Amino acid sequence: MSIQQNPPTFSTTSLNRLINGLSPELLIIILEQWIGDPKLVYTYDPHNPTYEIEYPSPVDALLLPSPLRDEHNRLLRQKFLRSRKAFTNVLDFITIYLACFPQGPDPGFTIPPELVDLAAHQMQLPQAMQRHPALPLHGLEKIRLDLPAVSYFAMFRVALLPFDEAVNGGPTSAFPPLETGAATFLQHTKELTLCFGTSYLFAHAWYNLDDDEWGEDARLRPGVCEKGVVVDWILTFAWRYLRNIPRVVIEGEVQGWVREKWEAVFAGRREGECEDGEDEGGVGGREDIWRVSHQGLREAMIRGEDWRPEEYYPPKCMCEVGCWRIGEGGARLALEVGEGGWTVEANGSGEEKENETERPEWCCDFVEPEGVW
Repeated sequence: MSIQQNPPTFSTTSLNRLINGLSPELLIIILEQWIGDPKLVYTYDPHNPTYEIEYPSPVDALLLPSPLRDEHNRLLRQKFLRSRKAFTNVLDFITIYLACFPQGPDPGFTIPPELVDLAAHQMQLPQAMQRHPALPLHGLEKIRLDLPAVSYFAMFRVALLPFDEAVNGGPTSAFPPLETGAATFLQHTKELTLCFGTSYLFAHAWYNLDDDEWGEDARLRPGVCEKGVVVDWILTFAWRYLRNIPRVVIEGEVQGWVREKWEAVFAGRREGECEDGEDEGGVGGREDIWRVSHQGLREAMIRGEDWRPEEYYPPKCMCEVGCWRIGEGGARLALEVGEGGWTVEANGSGEEKENETERPEWCCDFVEPEGVW
């Protein structure tokens, strides 16, 4: 498996017209705009699957004068390292991670068993996008995930019935095998955006299960609480991965009560924190995970009845404002950690702050680090 830079197309004639009569400073500005923002493109081949990094208007560095050639390579590396990487596919995210860290993860890092074979592939970024020894950046500081519901379940090991078998390595069609536990690759992320938008809302995680895995009545249940309870459950299982990421942004159509709950969680109002770092009785802790994973069990035991989990998974919406009434442009939380703990960087209405605009994907907005470019 390889990662390549897409072959450039740029005529010598048009290049000479561009260069003549322009100052070096202006040429650099034009060159940066001409390169554009990179896009990852996957080409399937059973023998050699390839990832290419394409640009809207690629430039052949061999046609450039020597000073501009060096600047071109610097800009390529700069754009790749500094930009926010947006992924709609978990496998793409894993592949880029393995390419950015070809020597393997940090000591003590354990690759999930499901991903061992994938990690054995040799993948290499183009020269201009490989890590520079003088720079602290690796390119995965800022990640945006816009995934289907079942991919969030797999990535964060959401062990709700019947997905608990998939999380524990059992036979099931519930998860794509390579996606299970992929959130462990977020260890180097400094800013993470989780989008609960169109891809997530296309189908809830239980919808495409086989008949022998989950009953049809449950899978086709109307009025599922996709924008409330299910989002809350995903974040509950994801908390062990999210708690050490300095900045977390939640985008999409999310119920207000979910927003308020997780504002409080990220603000540091957690109780019962154990010495080993696991929350025993707090949000995302063992008791909370058990409660989420055994909806209706205690009530059934009190009534002396058999527990029927298919009545609770997927959950029916009981929110004050039904999930079907929540439109586009729901909650957007910007949650940031500082010396005083977690602070919330969003208003409570679910709308973005005034004059705050969404940056384009793969944009360059890191402060330039010291070192030789």
